Amino acid sequence: MRLRLLPELLLGLTLVSAAPGASADAAPPDAAAACGARPDVTSLRMSPDGASVAFIAPAKGQGTALYTMSLGPGGKPKAAAGAAGKPFRIRACNWVANDRLVCELFGLVKDPLGMHGLLPLTRLCAVNADGSNLKEVSSSLNSNTRGYLLSGGNVVDWLPDQDGSILMAREY
Repeated sequence: MRLRLLPELLLGLTLVSAAPGASADAAPPDAAAACGARPDVTSLRMSPDGASVAFIAPAKGQGTALYTMSLGPGGKPKAAAGAAGKPFRIRACNWVANDRLVCELFGLVKDPLGMHGLLPLTRLCAVNADGSNLKEVSSSLNSNTRGYLLSGGNVVDWLPDQDGSILMAREY
């Protein structure tokens, strides 16, 4: 039963722009505005038990927000986390348990030495579906860190048998 809800959800998300009762005489959409518009939903993922989904949507300015939503009756999107876009945005999230996600943050920062202009930077964090217990899972900078730590690591295995655990490759 729950698996049948996802196509309805996807259909609803893709048809949001088609207003009911819109006439053929309606003004054509502004092509310039549509060309620069950000996608309404990215990185749509279903929880392991199929009861919830998570997705990323644009926020104010360059920001992004992670939303979770129960697929049960009356389920509404709830903001779980956000990034202001200065410098980080949420790029993608995936479930590691029925109530926890791991998200990749992406940003561009100025090279402190001015040799390379902008440098890409990634970090991984984990957050509960309700927005609580936010933790960075990437390596942290410390007094032993040398050079740039641009990559926050990669998830090698989502460990589906271990509720909420992941296997990562990190740089130190």
